[in-house]
Amino acid sequence: MNFEAAPLKACVMVDNTEFRKKIASILRISSDKVQDNCALTDLVSDSFALVDMVVELQEELSVRLTQENLRDVRTVSDLWAQIEPQLKS
Repeated sequence: MNFEAAPLKACVMVDNTEFRKKIASILRISSDKVQDNCALTDLVSDSFALVDMVVELQEELSVRLTQENLRDVRTVSDLWAQIEPQLKS
């Protein structure tokens, strides 16, 4: 018999506060600057830094975001709204 284990999704327990701390860590800024209503473009110096941040968040949190997911994302809370449901599944 050949039993193949199904890939397991990493169980990542993150709340909104921890999420904001992860963003601050990735961007190397004070966590005080990362507030829910803060525009992502105010946190990063250029669009490449923003893309790098999203990629790193995806890797750390074991989530996947598409261009469609990100189309209307403007603030930290918008990004959290796209990521949070994936953390619960």
